[in-house]
Amino acid sequence: MKHILLTIALVSCLTSFSVTAESPSEVKEKCLKGGVFQKAAAKGDIALVQSCIEAGTPVDSVEGNGWTSLHAAAFSGQGEVVLWLLKSGADRTLKDKNGKTPLDLANSNKHQIMIDLLSDAKAKTLTTTDPKVLEIAEALRYELNNYGATSSDDSIDRQIVKILHIKTVQSDSASQTYSIRVKFKTGVFFEGSDEVTYEGLVLEDAQGRFTVSEYDLVDA
Repeated sequence: MKHILLTIALVSCLTSFSVTAESPSEVKEKCLKGGVFQKAAAKGDIALVQSCIEAGTPVDSVEGNGWTSLHAAAFSGQGEVVLWLLKSGADRTLKDKNGKTPLDLANSNKHQIMIDLLSDAKAKTLTTTDPKVLEIAEALRYELNNYGATSSDDSIDRQIVKILHIKTVQSDSASQTYSIRVKFKTGVFFEGSDEVTYEGLVLEDAQGRFTVSEYDLVDA
């Protein structure tokens, strides 16, 4: 019952204000007042949600009952808003004052699309010890060995020494993008080897294929 009453409040008419001709700080202040940010998410007002975030409103800010904008959008079945919030870094694991996550709220209303978006196994938090992470690191290694600046020298090979960092930076129903940092052993055969660290962005498509979009040599 609490959720029903809260939803009625969230989907009620938004406090009228124009974001044009206002400074980012003014927009942010209004977005944070009276749950305007969460109401916009519940109503599916993607333009206002985007304006709030672009003005600096924390994507995981909460209203009185502990609902984030992702809670509100998930409960109300606003798929476009849920996708945009997830791309903006919204934390799907946060709980409201009743201990409910956005996925719990989507389940309570049987919003199957919301359930699929929020429970997507491919979008879970990765650690450097996950088997899948080695595949991502191997994709970066293959790119460096075959298309890197020194790939024309067949005597140079890079071997993975350690995966230092992995993070999902973008996730939707069609693809995932990962940021990965890997330490490699590299060198010319018979002349010793050195250790170098690369950071790259790796795209995984819906078929599970990996493509490296960019990479840089970084300090370890």
